[in-house]
Amino acid sequence: MVVFLTYRAAPRVRFGSNRISLELSPHAVISYSNLINYQGVGASIRVGSYLSQDYGSKIFSPLSSSNNTITHYEGFSWHVFLGAERRHVDRNYLLEGTTSISNIQTVTKEDYVTDAHVGFVLSHPSFSIGLTLTERSKEFLTQKDKQKFIRFGISFLL
Repeated sequence: MVVFLTYRAAPRVRFGSNRISLELSPHAVISYSNLINYQGVGASIRVGSYLSQDYGSKIFSPLSSSNNTITHYEGFSWHVFLGAERRHVDRNYLLEGTTSISNIQTVTKEDYVTDAHVGFVLSHPSFSIGLTLTERSKEFLTQKDKQKFIRFGISFLL
């Protein structure tokens, strides 16, 4: 069983009108679970239409429990975004493999991990489509390269 307890504080500052605006969203996160424990800070910037009608860009971590939300605006809306997050990782069982029984460590993790992301979202009251490109710094000492991955999401209102 996997149990996550995550708290994310993300105040948003917005400039412009509904038709086109810019939004800056710094955030802090604390996450504790039986798999991974970390604390982090970061920020995202978005440019698009009707930004006040949704809940911001989605979290870009593959371990994220967030999903694409559908806008409250009556027509089409869009936004592009970029951002970064720096995390201090206390424990990552997925990499370390340490258990209380074996006490064997398979790799030595990096204490700090950074994610950088860029993407876009197209929304309508009945659906949302988003694409995020993410580059992650090395997560363990013997890792050869940074990770790069794409997250594609579609949400439909049923």
